[in-house]
Amino acid sequence: MIRIFVLAVVTALLFSCNPKEKTNDAGIEHYNKDSALHYAKGFLIQEYAGCKKVIVRHPQDTTKILATYILIPEGVDTPKIAGTDIIFRIPLKKIACVSTTHVGILEKLNLVNSIVGISGTKYIYDAHVKELIADGRIAELGIEGSFDFEKIISLQPDAIITYQYDDPAYDAFGKFNAVGLKTILNNEYLELTPLGQAEWIKFIASFFDVSEMADSVFNVIENSYQTIKEQAIALENQPTVFTGLPFKGEWTVPGGNSFAAIYLADAGANYLWKDDSRTGNFPIAFEQVIATALSAEYWLHAGASKTLNDIAKADSRLTSFDAWKTGNVFNNNKRVNENGGNDYWESGIVNPNLVLKDLVKILHPELFTSDTLTYYTQLK
Repeated sequence: MIRIFVLAVVTALLFSCNPKEKTNDAGIEHYNKDSALHYAKGFLIQEYAGCKKVIVRHPQDTTKILATYILIPEGVDTPKIAGTDIIFRIPLKKIACVSTTHVGILEKLNLVNSIVGISGTKYIYDAHVKELIADGRIAELGIEGSFDFEKIISLQPDAIITYQYDDPAYDAFGKFNAVGLKTILNNEYLELTPLGQAEWIKFIASFFDVSEMADSVFNVIENSYQTIKEQAIALENQPTVFTGLPFKGEWTVPGGNSFAAIYLADAGANYLWKDDSRTGNFPIAFEQVIATALSAEYWLHAGASKTLNDIAKADSRLTSFDAWKTGNVFNNNKRVNENGGNDYWESGIVNPNLVLKDLVKILHPELFTSDTLTYYTQLK
């Protein structure tokens, strides 16, 4: 019903991609189809004759329409647009972005040479992008809450890729719009499945007119992910797993319907809070974690810890866990640059098959015996 509702809204909007062709009474013409999306809930791409309409909505409440973009290829006449839809001439040539996850997607599409500015350049892991920063071809944009708007405007990007944070102190896309910058709202992090997040590569690709390439790349990712998942969930042994580390006296764990829990389920794990219905993290008492996870076989994502001793120094009670005693503690910080920038949060977004393969290799070491871990490392 939601999809039908969205299509009805689109049909009511007035736009035509080629004024040389006759329009109908509603101003709509030559609607073809929605582009095929299999996992992502946060956007739609609708194809018309000669152009596309991209609708951004909240991935967890798809009735909330957050932005609408009209993408018109070079050489096509500008259509008459009703409403507040934002028009982009594609392909874009100069882009700025405020998250390393955006860099990971652009790298996957061989588009990093179009980047003119990044927020938090010192945290970039990709070697080629670091070279472009060192050569002065990519500028620092500042950080969330303190962007250098004068610098960003001087770069004259065709658009700045941003995201919705739901906190006025950090939510910058309205401020970018206010100073005349066109924004592209990329909310991939709100998707609740690894493949749903990765499918946002199709969203970014549409602005660069490389949708066929994105479809091809995503098909490889999807097939690999599903193959690994089928191997893992077919195994009889499903080891017990818990995650996290106390921070400022509070220990939070992912809900059973969260992104992290879905990764663990797909990896053939018996996640100890899998029956919780929440989609996000929630706090839990230290004593309850002890009671539930003391004998768990694996411990993942232990804060910023790089060694078992780091965990022991954080709180001596943490050495009571069986996973700590047996050394079955793994963290996703194998690929970290000199400033702490973690590639797990950069390229991992578009490599969920590699993340899943790491998890399966950790939890089921009898599989993928000849491969090495990509993003994870075992704490010693």
